Amino acid sequence: MARSKPILNSPFVANFMRKLQGKGPSFSLPLSWLEQQLTSIGIASNDLIWQENQKQAADQVSVRNSIFTLRLLGSTDWRNFVETLSSVEQLLRKDSTGIYPQMDFLTRDRYRHIIEKIAKTSPLSETEVAQLVLNLVEQKKQDPHLPERHRLIGYFLVDKGRRELEKLAEMRHSFRQRITRSIDKRPVFLYLSSISALSLLGAIILFYVAYHYGDFSWKMLTLVGLLSLAGSSQLAVSFINWLATIWVRPKLLPRMDFSKEYPRLIAH
Repeated sequence: MARSKPILNSPFVANFMRKLQGKGPSFSLPLSWLEQQLTSIGIASNDLIWQENQKQAADQVSVRNSIFTLRLLGSTDWRNFVETLSSVEQLLRKDSTGIYPQMDFLTRDRYRHIIEKIAKTSPLSETEVAQLVLNLVEQKKQDPHLPERHRLIGYFLVDKGRRELEKLAEMRHSFRQRITRSIDKRPVFLYLSSISALSLLGAIILFYVAYHYGDFSWKMLTLVGLLSLAGSSQLAVSFINWLATIWVRPKLLPRMDFSKEYPRLIAH
């Protein structure tokens, strides 16, 4: 043991001496050697063991507190915590219709993110945009001829009323947003015109190949053109549908939160 020159750190010495003590006279020699080594550096073995025990006890308390903190963090309702601190949430909960507070967390979070997005490209703050939404709701409630959905917060955030909100908030749109909005205005026209253009292009290419590289009569060429148009239209529909699944994002519907209780009208 003396030849190996072990590192005499406190954990090793404390554990080593605890295991050797009480083992009998045969282990007195290594204990004596260890005592001499500690004495040479001015440390008593009993003090070293006591210090190590105190350190391990402190480490156990620290680990126990860390585990308790992690459990507390895991059991904390962070959704409620975030909404409690959100000034936008507190404003939107003043909805006079009483619909907004009954929505689920994901829908409310989506509404808050839309307000945040509008405020980033607008001279108004998030709270000012939220207040503008409430003002629009109150304004629409004064007109009894408007549909019921025009008097909801969601109409101005995820429906057609959003354009009116963005205009009043003086929101600045990027070039990509302008293109997307122009497409959204005429989706059916864009869909049908794209299919027609691709179908016509495919038919023209096939007709051109048959005309220049084949020896067909005009009747046969007319038949080739019609068949080419029918075949290319099928390919065009499949291609445009595939492209639409990539380009067009799905629209999530607002949802109500019935996890705690059902409204009386539904329950009965």
